[in-house]
Amino acid sequence: MSERPAVRLLVVPFTSGTFPGSGQIFTYLEGPVPHLDWMERIALSPQASRDFIRDIANSL
Repeated sequence: MSERPAVRLLVVPFTSGTFPGSGQIFTYLEGPVPHLDWMERIALSPQASRDFIRDIANSL
């Protein structure tokens, strides 16, 4: 699913520390969300996020 052109999945690792909104789930479907720009800066890249999730899934 995350490899589809219209889907972007980013993982924010625990090593990034706490940040506003940590511990909460949020979803947005379309358009720019300026207050989330900081999250994109601290998140893993889309490929690294996919690899991270695959590694966890494979270890289960």
